[in-house]
Amino acid sequence: MQKKAIYGLGVVFIAAMMILPVNAFLTPEVTEEDNEIVKIAKISRPSGCDETKGIEIPIKVRLKPMPADIEIAMTENPEMRPTLAMDAENEVFGAYALQESFFEQNVHYTFSADGGTTWLDMGYYDIEGIEDYPAIDYYGSGKTFVGTFKPDPAESDGALQYLLRVDDPTDTETWSLVAWDWTSYPYRDRMEPDIAGYDGVEDTPSDQWCHVTVCIGTRDVRENMPIFNFYDYEEEGNGWSYYWDNFQNSAHACIDIDRSNGFFYAAFDNYNESIGPDRNIGVISGDCHDLLEGEWYTWVLGGSESDTYPDIAAENGYIYVVCQADVMIPYARQTL
Repeated sequence: MQKKAIYGLGVVFIAAMMILPVNAFLTPEVTEEDNEIVKIAKISRPSGCDETKGIEIPIKVRLKPMPADIEIAMTENPEMRPTLAMDAENEVFGAYALQESFFEQNVHYTFSADGGTTWLDMGYYDIEGIEDYPAIDYYGSGKTFVGTFKPDPAESDGALQYLLRVDDPTDTETWSLVAWDWTSYPYRDRMEPDIAGYDGVEDTPSDQWCHVTVCIGTRDVRENMPIFNFYDYEEEGNGWSYYWDNFQNSAHACIDIDRSNGFFYAAFDNYNESIGPDRNIGVISGDCHDLLEGEWYTWVLGGSESDTYPDIAAENGYIYVVCQADVMIPYARQTL
């Protein structure tokens, strides 16, 4: 019998970080933190002491009904895999995959200026084939959002990396979508990607901005490993792809950036026969100020169950990972 559960793993990455080699390929900064010592003030005796008895207060629980559903899209075709992000003014930018036909699927974009009460259809990029699994993140300032999505697996062997920047969701003239083709390296079969934006890197070329995209993909014979894409901040027009072949047999990558220090954290589930029979959660981290030459760090989180489908959040030095845990419970069946 198989039992499914959701586990939240609260993780503070302070020590026990392992530095592993990373492989990088190029297409056609570490910020030093002040380690302040917190001094604890010692008081010889308390100033006073009071005592009282607690009085029990009955609590009345009333279930609040959920608000009525608000339709974001109203089409006759299947709408799948929605995603959204919110800016500092509670404006929401979202995306979803709309299946036009068996051979055609596009990523549509939508916007809400009132926190999700009403929605405005902003359109889509008309790209041939089946685009899927959109991802959106707030850049960190203004009305800027970043995005990506899974390419058509039949186009360039599924090695295209799409990168969307939206400076104002209500003005499509401020939108830009580019595709980087990694086929020649040779990459292929990029799975569902995720993206994180960060506005804390200064002195970058005018056409570049800090983002980190992660997906699971394949390069030559190295299958289903984490792949990271980001701009080269010093060389205008260049981008980098990092891959980790010691984490083959991975899936379901996600990413977030801690805006308090500029470190990104990506999580994914991974099967490694040398570790055990179950899938574990791998975590990779690096400094957005020095992605190219800085140190990257890896962890493996897991237990006696198979952990899959992680999501990750990072803020103010704390990193939280949630995942699905499939617990295998052996049992005996007796026949009378």
